[in-house]
Amino acid sequence: EASSVCTRCDGGTWSNVSAAACGECLAGTFSASGAGSCTACSAGFYSGAASSACDKCDGGTWSDTGASSCSACAAGTSSSSGSASCTVCKAGEYSPAGSSSCLSCDAGMYQSTPGSETCLNCSKAHTLRQAANQRVNCARKGTTRNQTALSPASNAPARRTTAFYTQALRV
Repeated sequence: EASSVCTRCDGGTWSNVSAAACGECLAGTFSASGAGSCTACSAGFYSGAASSACDKCDGGTWSDTGASSCSACAAGTSSSSGSASCTVCKAGEYSPAGSSSCLSCDAGMYQSTPGSETCLNCSKAHTLRQAANQRVNCARKGTTRNQTALSPASNAPARRTTAFYTQALRV
């Protein structure tokens, strides 16, 4: 006599009512115990084959829906854990590939191009106490310029709250 006892499939496997055996979920999908199908991992998550759950992508990486692995963010971008995409670093910031956050340029350096991997040095004839997003913010030695990392490209502030300049004029 043929047996008609059903066995519950483990997590990471699936079976429909008429199947004789449980099948493994493909990479990028998962299932709970007793599932009739596998579900794609959400964007920002990934799984290997036969998984009962999806894992969150680490900071500095991202994934699309149904991913079997996470991809590193390109240089000049960053992401927090569980991200579906990477965010471009702003002017005045930079990041190497695989970064979980954008970094501000160091004092004496600037970067005017969003999405950059490095910052540039002010020339030897110029100095800068804080990082900047434009080369024009590198002050000639003998002048003083107080500014934030996101000061405007011109020497006239767009908003007093984001940039304030003082320049010692020699008469």
